Amino acid sequence: MPATIIQSRIHVDADQRGLLANLFASPGLSLLKEVLGARCIESQVAAMNAALYSGENETAKKDFEIQRKQAELYSAVLDVLDDIGQKEDEWFTVKLEPRR
Repeated sequence: MPATIIQSRIHVDADQRGLLANLFASPGLSLLKEVLGARCIESQVAAMNAALYSGENETAKKDFEIQRKQAELYSAVLDVLDDIGQKEDEWFTVKLEPRR
C-alpha cells in the first residue's frame, strides 16, 4: 500500500518571528520588490509591443504570450511577498511525514 504524505504546520517561534519582521522591514526587501517590479514592467512593455504585431506575425504572437506570462509571474511573486508580510499570524513552516 502506498504511503500518503501528511503536513503539519509549525508556527514560527519568537526568534524566527523577529527575523521575519526584520526581513519585511528591511531596505533590502524593498529593493528586491523594486527590482521585481521593474522586471514586471519590462515584460509588460515587451508584451504590449509584441501585441502590436501578433496578428500578422507568429513570432510576435509567441513573444507576446511569453512576455505576458512572465509579467504575471513577477506580479504574483510581489503579491505573495506582500501577503506574507502582512499576515504575521500565518508565518509558519511545514513538516512532511509519510502516513502508512
